[in-house]
Amino acid sequence: MTGYSQSREALDMDVTKVGRPVSLVRKPAVYVQRRVAVLLAFLFVSATLATGLLVYFNSSQAEGTSKKTLDLTVSTPLQETGVGGVVPQETGVGGGGVVPQETGVGGGGVVLQETGVGAVVVPQDTGVGGGVVPQETGVGGGGVVLQETGVGGVVLQETGVGGVVLQETGVGGVVLQETGVGGGVVLQETGVGGVVLQETGVGGVVLQETGVGDGVVLQETGVGGVVLQETGVGGVVLQETGVGGVVLQETGVGGVVPQETGVGGVVPQETGVGGVVVPQETGVGGVVPQETGVGGVVLQETGVGGVVVPQETGVGDGVVLQETGVGGVVVLQEKGVGGVVVPQETGVGGVVVPPSREEVNIRLPRALKPLHYMVKLQPFINGNFSIQGFVQVRMVALQATSNLTLHIADIITKNDTIKLVPVDDPEGPGIGITQNLYDNERQFYIALLETELVEGKQYVLSMQFTGYLNDQLKGFYRSTYKDQDGNDRWIAVSQFEPTDARRAFPCFDEPSMKAEFEIYLARESSMNAISNMPKVESFPVEGQEGWMWDHFNTSVPMSTYLVAFVVSDFVHMDSQDNDHVLFRVWSRESAIDQASYALQTGPEVLTFFENYFSIPFPLPKQDMIAIPDFSAGAMENWGLITYRETDMLLNPVASGASSMEFVTVVVAHELAHQWFGNLVTPKWWTDIWLNEGFATYVGTLGVNHIGPTWQSMEQFVSGDLQDVLALDCLQSSHPISVPVGHPDEINQIFDSISYSKGASIIRMMSNFLTEATFRKGLTNYLSNLAYGNAEQDDLWQFLSEAGHEEATLPADLTVKMVMDTWTLQMGYPVVKVVRNGTLATLTQERFLLIKNENWTDSHDYKWWIPLTYTTQENPNFESTPPDVWMKDSESQIMISSLPSQEHWVIFNVQETGFYRVNYDDDNWNLLIKQLNTNHTLIHVVNRAQIIDDALDLAQAGQLSYNTALNVNVYLRNETEYVPWESALSNLEYLEMMFTRSAGYGALKSYLLAILTPLYDSVGFEDNLNDPLLEQYKRVEALSWACNLDYQDCVHNSVSLFQQWMDNPANRSIISPNLMTTVCCTAIAAGGEEEWNFAWNQYLTSNVGAEKNKLLVALGCSREIWILSRYLDMSFTEDSGIRKQDAHTVFGSVARNDVGRDLAWNYVREEWEKISNYFGSFTTLGDLVKTVAYEFNTKQEKYELELFREEHAGELETAKRAVDQAIERTTNNIAWMENYYDVIVLWLHDNGYHKMIKHF
Repeated sequence: MTGYSQSREALDMDVTKVGRPVSLVRKPAVYVQRRVAVLLAFLFVSATLATGLLVYFNSSQAEGTSKKTLDLTVSTPLQETGVGGVVPQETGVGGGGVVPQETGVGGGGVVLQETGVGAVVVPQDTGVGGGVVPQETGVGGGGVVLQETGVGGVVLQETGVGGVVLQETGVGGVVLQETGVGGGVVLQETGVGGVVLQETGVGGVVLQETGVGDGVVLQETGVGGVVLQETGVGGVVLQETGVGGVVLQETGVGGVVPQETGVGGVVPQETGVGGVVVPQETGVGGVVPQETGVGGVVLQETGVGGVVVPQETGVGDGVVLQETGVGGVVVLQEKGVGGVVVPQETGVGGVVVPPSREEVNIRLPRALKPLHYMVKLQPFINGNFSIQGFVQVRMVALQATSNLTLHIADIITKNDTIKLVPVDDPEGPGIGITQNLYDNERQFYIALLETELVEGKQYVLSMQFTGYLNDQLKGFYRSTYKDQDGNDRWIAVSQFEPTDARRAFPCFDEPSMKAEFEIYLARESSMNAISNMPKVESFPVEGQEGWMWDHFNTSVPMSTYLVAFVVSDFVHMDSQDNDHVLFRVWSRESAIDQASYALQTGPEVLTFFENYFSIPFPLPKQDMIAIPDFSAGAMENWGLITYRETDMLLNPVASGASSMEFVTVVVAHELAHQWFGNLVTPKWWTDIWLNEGFATYVGTLGVNHIGPTWQSMEQFVSGDLQDVLALDCLQSSHPISVPVGHPDEINQIFDSISYSKGASIIRMMSNFLTEATFRKGLTNYLSNLAYGNAEQDDLWQFLSEAGHEEATLPADLTVKMVMDTWTLQMGYPVVKVVRNGTLATLTQERFLLIKNENWTDSHDYKWWIPLTYTTQENPNFESTPPDVWMKDSESQIMISSLPSQEHWVIFNVQETGFYRVNYDDDNWNLLIKQLNTNHTLIHVVNRAQIIDDALDLAQAGQLSYNTALNVNVYLRNETEYVPWESALSNLEYLEMMFTRSAGYGALKSYLLAILTPLYDSVGFEDNLNDPLLEQYKRVEALSWACNLDYQDCVHNSVSLFQQWMDNPANRSIISPNLMTTVCCTAIAAGGEEEWNFAWNQYLTSNVGAEKNKLLVALGCSREIWILSRYLDMSFTEDSGIRKQDAHTVFGSVARNDVGRDLAWNYVREEWEKISNYFGSFTTLGDLVKTVAYEFNTKQEKYELELFREEHAGELETAKRAVDQAIERTTNNIAWMENYYDVIVLWLHDNGYHKMIKHF
């Protein structure tokens, strides 16, 4: 997967580094205060909900519920925002109590509105049913006043649902205003029924963190009659999008949510039955009895009817509680659920304390292994976005077991359809299922079995289920675009890595659980479907005119995260350049011409990798498709690679040179995965770096094959390698191979360490083994483990064998001995070279940007280091195998036979090793002298290395800034791009630190002095026929010059932008290479008119790369109100900015000196809005890192620490990013204190000072 946390920022294209595909949402656990007043709220809501619930319950009972399994769902699909005995589709779909759209009316008096949901659904303007009065001023039974989409007896907002829902001024037995009160109930802005309610709250009683209603204090996602744990349910249960009189668990719905010990309002028991009650052994309908029975709710041995659940020490207004229980309706068991809340052993006073994540084993049991899936999905793309699904899994029992466990999330199972049969007796009675359970924390579906499965025997599990095409860019989700006529078009697309296949169909969702997949996709006749394998047949969907099933060939064995499917109205182009693989590219019809470059490049790269690995591509076809809404850069699904549009589509006129290389990089990366990751897959996510590191490095080889003049391998050093060196020198870094468990942890390691450091140490291996030996080891590894799984030790074994066979690795040394020191510990070394005559003493220590005196890490960091060097007397920069090894047991070694100290020596030839080098002052001065006299004698990569090492060593206090800045003096004579990229990347840090200081003017003079010769040499006028790296130099020179207010650059940019404003239809006025720089400069110099023009050009552009450049440029305005509006637009649905691009917008504003504080305030004030918008905290962490990048004051550090403290319980996947932001800010503060004055003095001494005259 190409993740934007590692995707190279392609110069003017300015591809903002967006974080991992939106990660899994883990909402905070719901805590309930022990307040007797909950009972009053419950009673109030119970009355309000009665009508709607009865409709649902009657419908439920009519359909029947198995006495052996508790149905987790109603048998109908979902509405857009919920579920409740209601089904979608404009014209309705038969079977299973499906109720149709707009004019449809179905069993149980359920009428539908397009957005209506709930036990009672809402009809259109003229619709009426079951006492439903839907009119703007309509009134329904029970004195309930309705909203536009209201429903009788229940009032609802667009997404509101449940007992009583309301508009800001809505009414329904309870009236609310933002601070309004009704019936003694205080409500939130979107409050609902009877009590208080959060933005997504639903159901009888819900809550604000500090909300109050009749003294009831509730939690954020609490619902119904009581409040609930993430897996709790009470009276009404609910998911983030749960809705209505009956809401739903992630795998269950309304009224009946199963937990081992049942769930309130409707408590399931082994023999429980009924839409309302689940009785105990002697239980009888309508009331749920425990041993002594309890009415309406449930309860304990001494339970009391009506509502209360008593316990030994329970007290209060007829409400008796558990020892750690919660009032109103809550009964607790250690693991059970009753009423609603289920505290853990450590639960106290109505507050549920879940077990710590470290104690939860989220891995699947090893008793079963899947062999073959048959998956049938019918997504209602043009309906209500529900998915009707069926899955059949053939599996083998590896050991005897009495339960069946697999993954499931955001899916509603139809329990009466769940069957488990032996393969050798498919028509027999099958294996009885005594109970269906759902473990929300681990996203497990668990079937408890009547009889044990026999070791070695095969079984088939099958079930029907309902899912949902979400808008969170994960699982099976929906994406939209506008066609050429301006109409909205919807497509359905999958994104499963790392742990989201379980959101599309029940499965064994771990990478080691490989199996074959046979996919069926239902689509409307006007659309098409594609999957991993070729289509073998199409046939009509029975009973549904205009619908077709597409059946795809059975796949090779693969992991669930590589399964893929897309249903769309896209078009495609084909290539037969590879004689045994059909290659196709897909996109929106209006953009298909932009897919030509990918179609030309893809087959060529595929053939290159077949030759490189000496293993043919194993599938008969390879599709690549550009998706309008996509969280990552691209995803390597086997046979069906999905891309963000900017990563696959290329318009030669509007995209620019950097876009061409960038598309090549991403295509090569994803095709490399077809071998590394797909053919051989890591056993677990701990070794994800094997996937991403290899795809990044080997992908670079593929790019080098396509563009041999692009210097891709040299650019790798100044890009990936040096970028990650700057990250891995932080104390908050992490090892490449890091144990992970929870999906949140897995998502966090899709970062630069896995991608760029992984690629860098693989490059180091290739060089110390030699390329030929390295390839031999890879081919053996891939051939021997094809269609299987591996750990890093497996790779080390094959590479060691090849190294020993070819005698490129010492017999007493293994690859494991070397590479474990690079993968199992974080960081990297700095090698200090101190010369004495012809001898040199070399020492190693971990390189840290700042050494925190309070750091408690006592680990002894040492590495096996492949040392290479060359000398002034015999400058050989082509030999990269190690001249000597420095062991991980050695802190110091001696090297003899060097030239005399009058001649320089350079270690780490072509920077093939992942380490920095520091020298004594004499050797540094010799290198500076060489650079100033004839810099071409030193290899271009080592010139970049010397610049990067010098400035970073100076930043860490290990080299004087006098020396580091003197290294840069030669740059006025440098003509190669790669050293300039290294220099400007490092000088950017100085510019950021000085921006708000008195010394900025002097630094600006210095920067312009070294940049002006480059600017003059490349010129402002662009030439798309220049060599690629010449175009890159021009982009860098103009970007820096305009940013430093160099007048020639500013004047030309403003003039060129004005020409475009005068002739907006002519998009060729501004070169695509210079689009960001020119537009940014003109918008910064202009006002609202310039901003509005650029925004309109963004809206009308059909080229992804151009749209991205304009989004970046729009953040350059210096009008506070414009930037504030732009930030708000970026996190607002239907604003014109796609969710995937919000980070691009935010980053542009945050990098703007005028917008930085605005962006930081926005994150702090709108934290909840942003997290709800993305459904993830990972992106929030990226935003914090972005905006805090330049922080260098104690006040800013205090604000970051306060932010972390205030959101300590909510950070989840953002925690690492926030910690890194604080560490970086701490480092920046220390740097300002230690080096600011030193640099100001150097600037003064070298004539760059700026003094104000005194008169």
